[in-house]
Amino acid sequence: MNLSNMKLKILCNAFMRFILRWLLRLTALVVLSVLLVKLLPYEQYRNYQENERTDNFNHHYEVFKKLEAMQREDINIYYISLHSWIAMAPGFRPGIDDPTLWPTTQKLNKNLVKITLSKERWNEYKLLLKQANVELIAYDWTRQKRNVTLCNMGDCEESYDYTEEGMPPQEIFNSYSECRKSIKSIPSDAKCYLPLRGNWYQRIR
Repeated sequence: MNLSNMKLKILCNAFMRFILRWLLRLTALVVLSVLLVKLLPYEQYRNYQENERTDNFNHHYEVFKKLEAMQREDINIYYISLHSWIAMAPGFRPGIDDPTLWPTTQKLNKNLVKITLSKERWNEYKLLLKQANVELIAYDWTRQKRNVTLCNMGDCEESYDYTEEGMPPQEIFNSYSECRKSIKSIPSDAKCYLPLRGNWYQRIR
């Protein structure tokens, strides 16, 4: 092997060692970042996320109030989303009458019950739902006192709730961190709420 080939081999080996060192450092950095994401900031991220949702409510408070007031007027329309709505029969007494005897929209024709939500009214709902950054409003007819939930489709464990009966004191917290710390001392199926304004709460668990 001549001198030139030896120098080239030495340079190649040095370059490969240099690349290998940087790859090891980069791998260690990635692993450390993943560990930090998993172990450290999740709770901080959830607090940030809930703060964003609280800010959304405060920024669109009048919109939320308008939606609740509209559904109160349209009391027989108990579920309204961007895609559909469902009505219950006139005279049905929430929390009192047997729901198995209550005609839904699918049974309206059989029961000769005429309930409708005009296209203009539904469009108004849809516009306000989009402004509030939620996809549906639902009235809980099983309770004697008014309770309304606004949330996104399939994700109503993180919702905005309007209730006239209040929330259990043990389920009210000032942050997600407080809720997380209390999970060990409350039932596993318990809910956590942040108080917003008046009868409004933000469900965080």
